[in-house]
Amino acid sequence: MTKIKVAFYSMGGNTKSFVKKLDVESVDILTEPSVSEPFILLTPTYFFGQVPEKVGSWLVNNGSYMRGVIGFGNRNWGSNFGRAADIISDSYGVPLLDKVEMRGTDEDVRRVNEGIASCQAWRD
Repeated sequence: MTKIKVAFYSMGGNTKSFVKKLDVESVDILTEPSVSEPFILLTPTYFFGQVPEKVGSWLVNNGSYMRGVIGFGNRNWGSNFGRAADIISDSYGVPLLDKVEMRGTDEDVRRVNEGIASCQAWRD
């Protein structure tokens, strides 16, 4: 049984840094134009609440495989913290699994790994 993958986008490096701490196989959407199996999306939020353009366009062709989304951002943005994940969750009808600030903490890594493991149970 293969574990569910995570697909991620990271322009500033925070999301990529966090992905490296997880116990998962990952796909960088900048280098993988398409996927053909279920994944969980990890996305930053830019410009105080927007989905990054590259994430939005990548999901047009790959969104049907998405099983959940995790958002990244800065709590200083208030209600817009991790908002890209809220937008994607609503648009694609997938669960919002978590939100992480910046590069995350050890507790965030633990919690996200557990959340991804629970998504694996949905897949099996």
